[in-house]
Amino acid sequence: QMRSYAQIMGLPLEIAARAEELQQAIAKHNDKDLLLIDTFGRRSSEPTDLAELVDIFRIPWKIEHQLVLSATTQYQDLLAAARAFQPLGPANYLITKLDETSDGASLVNFLLSRPKPLSYFTTGQRVPEDIEFASKKRLVKLLLHRRKQVTDLEQ
Repeated sequence: QMRSYAQIMGLPLEIAARAEELQQAIAKHNDKDLLLIDTFGRRSSEPTDLAELVDIFRIPWKIEHQLVLSATTQYQDLLAAARAFQPLGPANYLITKLDETSDGASLVNFLLSRPKPLSYFTTGQRVPEDIEFASKKRLVKLLLHRRKQVTDLEQ
């Protein structure tokens, strides 16, 4: 799936499973303004997955970690993910699946209880059209609009 997204967006893709491979990939692309590193397949509930991530990111480059969270996730699970990934020191939250939730209460409560800047939202399946810069104002607008759509359907 990542290969498909990279092709659609016309971006290079590197695979790195170890710290040395990540260092090589970063060095290869050190002329770029921005590198995105996806740690797909890592479960917050699995301590060995987290230990591997911490080990992989022991590299000499400064990396801004972002915690990717689904808008459809329950409050307690959002809290658990934030706790689990805390050793990586995420600076921002990237919120996905805003188009798939009709009730943003869990997400809003989480963001109020764990304040960090928001970086991006995803609001659909189209890449890159459905990726946008995040703001709290935009989040409220998206959630209220989505809730209104669901209420209209219910009526």
